[in-house]
Amino acid sequence: MLPELQGRQSMATSELAGKALYYLAGIQYDLGQLLEAKGTLDKAFMRLEPYGSTHPHVIKVRHSIGRVLLDLGQEDAAQKHFEQGLAGAQQRYAPDHPEVAWSLNNLGLLYLQRAESGDLALECFRDALTILSRHYGGGHVEISKLLNNLGVAYRRLDLREQAAHCLGKARHNYDRTYGVSHPNLGKILCNLGVMALDEHKWDSAETFLEAARGIFRRAYGPRYTLAHPDNGSVLHNIALVCLARKRFAHAEGLLRDSLSALLATYGPRYGSEHPAVVRMLSDLEQLGPLVLPHDQQMRWGREVVPRDLDVAPKALVVA
Repeated sequence: MLPELQGRQSMATSELAGKALYYLAGIQYDLGQLLEAKGTLDKAFMRLEPYGSTHPHVIKVRHSIGRVLLDLGQEDAAQKHFEQGLAGAQQRYAPDHPEVAWSLNNLGLLYLQRAESGDLALECFRDALTILSRHYGGGHVEISKLLNNLGVAYRRLDLREQAAHCLGKARHNYDRTYGVSHPNLGKILCNLGVMALDEHKWDSAETFLEAARGIFRRAYGPRYTLAHPDNGSVLHNIALVCLARKRFAHAEGLLRDSLSALLATYGPRYGSEHPAVVRMLSDLEQLGPLVLPHDQQMRWGREVVPRDLDVAPKALVVA
């Protein structure tokens, strides 16, 4: 075979391998295996990077690496990948292309994690929704992903009526398309439960959250559910209902299960400093005096200072 043909064949093989690794990482991410997904995406990027920053799968891999890094609490590193992915998408596609919309969505997720950037998140989600609505129409499930994120952003800004509208519409779209078993529906129900928690509607909150918990169990199976970050979030939120009802021992058990899920997801490198884990440890510290005798009040190597639950733990939304 001629050398130039060998080179082309080698490049084509590398591109196929990169695409396959990208799709494998998507499965790992959906199962909550963030560290495994990160390793797979790094390998995919090495295969695809020679094709340039505007190659469709280079753009996709950059966004996926950014999502994993964001979930691991590495915001600055995630922002770099999101911005480079957006730049590549804007160079390759028209301004109203769906890939540009998902680039904006990812930046919105980044801003959503930054307490002072709620307005920026809302702007990104709105722009992305406008683009996707032109392509898919308002009832498509792809739109529902953005509606969920938009609802979370509205809640962050205390625009509760708009938040409830977006989450309700997203729920309707998933109900109509997939029924009651899709994991993204579980995320929406979890966020509706958080809305009910905000309003101290404990019965409604528990109904939404237990429904979300059941969906995650069915979707991820017994092997993956216990170590999935979505399950960790919903357990944490159910624990808040138990706290409100003064079922402190049950709340502690749920928080410990939630903490185990998050630590399994984020691993030893990221877990101890991850914002969700830090928040969970704080919640457990507050619970210590309420559920254990004084001589047993040691949590994760730190002594618990007895105090009332005067600062309510914060619910975990799922985007």
